[in-house]
Amino acid sequence: MKSHEAKLKQISTELTEHRSYPPDKKVKAKEIDEYRLKEHYLEFEKTRYETYVQLLKDGGPEILNSMENDAAGMKKSHSSPSLNQEMQPVNAKVKRNVSERKDHRPDTANNKQKS
Repeated sequence: MKSHEAKLKQISTELTEHRSYPPDKKVKAKEIDEYRLKEHYLEFEKTRYETYVQLLKDGGPEILNSMENDAAGMKKSHSSPSLNQEMQPVNAKVKRNVSERKDHRPDTANNKQKS
């Protein structure tokens, strides 16, 4: 329980620091999205550790047993808000330098010279 309380304190401090330095409105949308994503992650982790600590303080087994009885009405949760297990992997196109490109077509200029 002490390690969970320490982690909760660390996450809470990190979230407070994160919120104290918001990005400027002039920065790129990507940086704003990254800021929001990190904030969302820290909030999730804080809630998670608060739950752990509360369960340990209140006698976790009794609470868990009562929750198992109510499990039919509960929705499935994921380990992290940033994970979407239904999401298909994205195939990104990579820009390559001309020297890195491979040409799979037969070299017609060399074939004509050999003839």
